[in-house]
Amino acid sequence: MARVSAQVVGGVTAGTIGGLFGAAGGQALAEVLPGGPTFWTFVGTVSVHNAATIWGAAVASRLVEGRSVRYSEARKGAIIGDGALFVYAAVVSPLLSRVGCDVGSWCGKTFGVAAHLLPAVGASIAIERAR
Repeated sequence: MARVSAQVVGGVTAGTIGGLFGAAGGQALAEVLPGGPTFWTFVGTVSVHNAATIWGAAVASRLVEGRSVRYSEARKGAIIGDGALFVYAAVVSPLLSRVGCDVGSWCGKTFGVAAHLLPAVGASIAIERAR
């Protein structure tokens, strides 16, 4: 149980920090590349968030357990988790907003935080299944 918790915490922490750097990089890309700043911020955030989540979950697992991790398995799990996060953002969140569970409410914040955990949870599940 401790290693799974460490994988999720490591993945979420690294993914959050990576997402912030990805957003900053996306803003910089928007200065020199065609396309709007929203597009490049999204691309930068998603790319770096995904890579950092995978790396964070794998490193945390390695530190806690001391065994190597199949990076490709962690990547598959994080990508599935990212897909679930996109479904939440595109489908579930707008539906919740219509019933009063929007971003400013406790309900919306709770679901938002839970959705943010999905890529790290996916990576952790994939790491454990590969053992």
